[in-house]
Amino acid sequence: MAVKGGLSVDEPVGERWDLALELIERGERFVVLGDRVQLVRHVGWPGADGLVHIAVLAGQGRAPPHAIAQGQVDAARGLISALASEDRRFQLLLDQFGATWEYVGDDGTASWLIAKIASDGSLIWPDV
Repeated sequence: MAVKGGLSVDEPVGERWDLALELIERGERFVVLGDRVQLVRHVGWPGADGLVHIAVLAGQGRAPPHAIAQGQVDAARGLISALASEDRRFQLLLDQFGATWEYVGDDGTASWLIAKIASDGSLIWPDV
């Protein structure tokens, strides 16, 4: 994945994970888990909602077929759920600030919304 400017974390242990949790809480930078999930808390500007924004990264170029996209979202939801079960601090961040989910494209310089993700994990594709 070509995401630039954030902290990349491969496993939820150690100093890097501790830093990731701090960055999410303060909303200073985004954190990328593995190669498909990006987390950032929106704070510090007018209209910022304070939520943890969890983006499932589709990859570069066009969005994949709906079934593949849904598979990516399901895998990301499983990862976040497992992390929340493993690390109480992460669960507390999500509980304290709330979260919203999005399916996004990213080319390394910009991200764009492809679809919103409902609370049940289903993709809400825009009407085109």
